[in-house]
Amino acid sequence: MIIRVAGHYKLRYDYMNNFIEISVIIPSYNHASYLEQRIQTVLNQTYPIKELIILDDASSDHSQKIINKYSSDPRISHIVFNETNSGSTFNQWKKGLQLAKSPWVWIAESDDYADLTFLEKMAGLIQHYPNVGIAFCRSQIVDENDQVINYSYNHRKFSFGPTEIKNTLSSGYCLPNVSACLLKRDCALCAVAGLGKYKASGDLIFYTRILHHTNIAYEDSILNYFRDHAGNVSRPAKKNGLWVTEGVDVIRNINYSEVNFSVYTFLRVGFNWLRRVDKVTFKNKITVFKKLLSASWNFSLAKLSGMFRSSDYEFNS
Repeated sequence: MIIRVAGHYKLRYDYMNNFIEISVIIPSYNHASYLEQRIQTVLNQTYPIKELIILDDASSDHSQKIINKYSSDPRISHIVFNETNSGSTFNQWKKGLQLAKSPWVWIAESDDYADLTFLEKMAGLIQHYPNVGIAFCRSQIVDENDQVINYSYNHRKFSFGPTEIKNTLSSGYCLPNVSACLLKRDCALCAVAGLGKYKASGDLIFYTRILHHTNIAYEDSILNYFRDHAGNVSRPAKKNGLWVTEGVDVIRNINYSEVNFSVYTFLRVGFNWLRRVDKVTFKNKITVFKKLLSASWNFSLAKLSGMFRSSDYEFNS
């Protein structure tokens, strides 16, 4: 049973007919200062978890010592310490998704933390919108000392996946961060393939791939605390122009036969990416132009294919 409480959906455990099993994955790398807070806000959730998987990517600080303190907790199914760094957090996501046993997963980044009712409210949201593959909440951006810097944007309660791709993700506007999301494991596992080459924008492509096949729901409660700090990968990524040179790949990952773009919409999205090239080096400008041309080719082929299918239908009729 689901009841509406103070603007969010809450589960009544005693009447639940379809309990949602959730695996939690913590990919950890050199976040010892924040790691204990992260683990505690997972293990102390008001909604029970199926398992916790902790993956350390060869941290050089004392992260492993902190992780080992929790090794006896029966909810922890895997602790994996890499001997060498995997090169990308997305490789760790893939490993965690392969190990997870539940139909739903929470990738809880090691430098973020959550409200203790995060899973309870997000599970209620999934119960209310059973045809989603991503459920996410509003986030608060905090600094190293948990002081508020900013808030993430509001979002509509529910959106069809292709609509979200067309209106939001294709232009590079991403969900705040993965710690704010519950994800359908099967969809996520398919979507994470090949993302290890990305340093910054793999999550944008990840969500886009997922939403080709499912929908998205939003909880307008601040339940996730996304930390912005000196060691955050987003800072050097922005400085090096990776948000543009990697982010533009999102429009090459759209299947235009499944996500219906008008010519006007595609041109508008392409122009939005072109406006950003002044922020990158000349070499990177060439990279962006090549990727835009590749996406334009994909879009044109999809449009032509659709025209031929329509002509065949009319002829056969």
